[in-house]
Amino acid sequence: MTRQLLAYAGKGRFVLERIDLSQLVREIEPLIHTSIPKIVDIQLDLGAGLPAVEADPGQIQQLIMNLIVNGAEAIGEGNRARW
Repeated sequence: MTRQLLAYAGKGRFVLERIDLSQLVREIEPLIHTSIPKIVDIQLDLGAGLPAVEADPGQIQQLIMNLIVNGAEAIGEGNRARW
């Protein structure tokens, strides 16, 4: 977290790595499910064999979590999301 804050403030460095985004989402899937309201049902449909991206894994994980949590909060009761 400290590294992310320093990088965001321009005083740290991003650690760039080749990342398989589908694999990253699979790894954080338990965290995703515990971070959203129970009324939201997420079904992951992740691509296989996609090209890797070069990025900071911590930053990408935070970005994915923010998108999912914000989307889940915007969904009304009884609706389903497929990401």
